[in-house]
Amino acid sequence: MNPTSSHLPARAERPATPRPVLVSAVGQAHGARAAAAALACQLAGEDGAALLIDFGGPQPRPTLLSSSPARELEEKVAARLRDARVAARGRLCQLALPAGPKGLATAAEAITLATELPSVVHLPFGLLVSAASGPRRLEAGGILLRADFSEGPRQHSDIAWQPSARGIPLAVLKARLDWVTERRALFGALPPDASDGLPREFAARLLHEAD
Repeated sequence: MNPTSSHLPARAERPATPRPVLVSAVGQAHGARAAAAALACQLAGEDGAALLIDFGGPQPRPTLLSSSPARELEEKVAARLRDARVAARGRLCQLALPAGPKGLATAAEAITLATELPSVVHLPFGLLVSAASGPRRLEAGGILLRADFSEGPRQHSDIAWQPSARGIPLAVLKARLDWVTERRALFGALPPDASDGLPREFAARLLHEAD
């Protein structure tokens, strides 16, 4: 079964500075955090790095191996955001923030510190609308939702909120990644071309890179 479906408006060119992709779960669907990590690993590429912001996530712990760009970003974020819970993990610089509107300002500053590096933000569904379209919005480049349609009509009604109407590409991940893939992604160690990760075209479409 194809684990993805999407409604993705075409766009001619990608913005000069990467805009964050927001990732959330609808209803009781599981695996959104790992899907966010897998997407960040894909965006980081083989030798680069990506910023993964996790609202409500645990304190990230550094891994034995991490890329130089990820460590450099960790140092930059830690120096600017003194109380930040941040660590370099593989090719990811992971930042944990408390789930709530106040964290959006901190997330926006961290994304600015990442400069040309891509950013992925995992957050609760209740905070997603504020992050995408509220007064403290994060200028999202795309939105990835993890949803189990087996839960019934509630899923469809929640997704009826249409970020695409605001010009934000929306994609839906209908099947959770397997356990091993999730663990590799959360360690920042999932290769960008891993066959068990997200489809290669997924990130490109969310970042307006589709032909």
